[in-house]
Amino acid sequence: MWRRVGDGPALGSSWEAQPGGGGTAAGPSLGLLLKLARGRVRAGAELGEMRARLFGQSDLVSVCDLICGQDLTPREAAGGAQVEAARIEAVLKVALDLLAMGRG
Repeated sequence: MWRRVGDGPALGSSWEAQPGGGGTAAGPSLGLLLKLARGRVRAGAELGEMRARLFGQSDLVSVCDLICGQDLTPREAAGGAQVEAARIEAVLKVALDLLAMGRG
């Protein structure tokens, strides 16, 4: 979801869309562009809801973005520093607990 919202390829200009047909060298179909746009909007809304359940705490959001969004391990996110990796793991545990409580 995080990648779909912020890290995906640009949707492109609607000037490149091909009405009715499939994708061509000139551009994707309008239907495909609309489907991609709707998916990004839904993913953005869901990501916003999850971040709201973290009470806007920047450390919680940042750690979730690094670990869950960018698919890094705590050690990778900490640049190999063991103490920082342990802090990231502790913050991640709190964030995941808050997210899990909001689902029930």
